[in-house]
Amino acid sequence: MSSSETTPQSRTSQASTASPTSQALSPLSPTGLSINRFEAYIDKVRQLESENKRLRLRFNTSQNTVDRDVTSVRNSYEKELTDTRQLLDESAREKTTLQSDIGRLRTELGELNLK
Repeated sequence: MSSSETTPQSRTSQASTASPTSQALSPLSPTGLSINRFEAYIDKVRQLESENKRLRLRFNTSQNTVDRDVTSVRNSYEKELTDTRQLLDESAREKTTLQSDIGRLRTELGELNLK
């Protein structure tokens, strides 16, 4: 066996000879992994909070635009509806007047035909 090859026993003896300080600072140590994972988690939470804030702003802007557009269309249709109702009322009054005139003229025609 060459000196560059390591056996499981030699790895164990190498690990036990390392100082406790170097193990704690090692990125492969459980503490180093936990800290790195916690930092990554915090970064992810901040990123998600930022994304959430951006999406809320975008949603609110879109909602305001939709509300404004709906209000505008509603007002336009309500004006059209009001104008149409007024025209219908006016037409109904005109029809009543014309029917009254037709009745009066028929009566006059009947009287003239009798003479």
